[in-house]
Amino acid sequence: MHTLLESTTYYPKRLAKAVDELTTSTELASRGLLAHDVRLARESGQLIRIRRGVYVSADAYAPLRPWDRSVVSIHAHALTAAAPPIYCFTSAARIWQLDLYRVDSAIHVARPRRRGRDQGTPVTVNHSLRYPDRRLATVNGLRTTDLLQTAADCARVLPMSAAVVLLDSVLRRGVSRQQLRDLLEKSPKARGVRRAAFAVDFADRRSESPAESRLRLLMHEFGLPAPVLQREYLINGSVYRPDFAWPEFGLVVEVHGDGKYALDGSVESKVLAERKREAALMEAGLKPLNLWWKDLDDPRLKDRLVAHLQPAIRAAGRTAGLAAS
Repeated sequence: MHTLLESTTYYPKRLAKAVDELTTSTELASRGLLAHDVRLARESGQLIRIRRGVYVSADAYAPLRPWDRSVVSIHAHALTAAAPPIYCFTSAARIWQLDLYRVDSAIHVARPRRRGRDQGTPVTVNHSLRYPDRRLATVNGLRTTDLLQTAADCARVLPMSAAVVLLDSVLRRGVSRQQLRDLLEKSPKARGVRRAAFAVDFADRRSESPAESRLRLLMHEFGLPAPVLQREYLINGSVYRPDFAWPEFGLVVEVHGDGKYALDGSVESKVLAERKREAALMEAGLKPLNLWWKDLDDPRLKDRLVAHLQPAIRAAGRTAGLAAS
């Protein structure tokens, strides 16, 4: 097997295992598995082809979530590249394990003298870019733009909601807002810099999930009063931190990403825990509104939030125009 991982700092165990088990046709042949044997292993479902000439066992690949499979594809690409690639944009973000929202699976590579797309599965996008060495890093065996450069690049090209989701996760990793501003200011005429600057200013490390990041941006776009993030409440000896709170009005909003119920553990026990949490908040005199990932795309979301936040809206003098969809 081809061991690419230098460490498991950024990859969860299942993803690290799948990457570590990637193997090429040449390596399979050296173990006595010829093309006929590989074809039979694929047909029986024991072997998965990631890209031409690169395979992984079904046992390692099947448990992976879609975004982790995209990382496996990047490592498979590296195994077949003529020279070690430099991954950038959202491919670098995947390698760094940053939060991504509605991003395609294309593999992005910096090639100083080449631009365009190479057909394949997934497509490889070549960017005619040259990065200074100080803006490069090696993560899990792959050459990539460093965390700061990756964040700035993605913020320039991603839609606002996707940029905020990514930047929130970058700030949680220890990158400062000022570092991002400084890097963007070095390329004032680059495409998307102004939009990226707004996203950087709006980003907040206290948002702990893509769902929270998306909802925070939506509330801003709806013109709703700004919430307090992760405000702590001590209730019956336990500390509760609702995602969003308007403390002076006893209002809280929580948003749950579907992913939290798709990971290890019992779905039933997690749903029960959420119900107990809601009951505790209500017992303390708070009025919670629970939202789910699917609600963020519901056209009725604005009306639900306006109805829930009426006391805060009235106090802020923002009633006009908010009640209408």
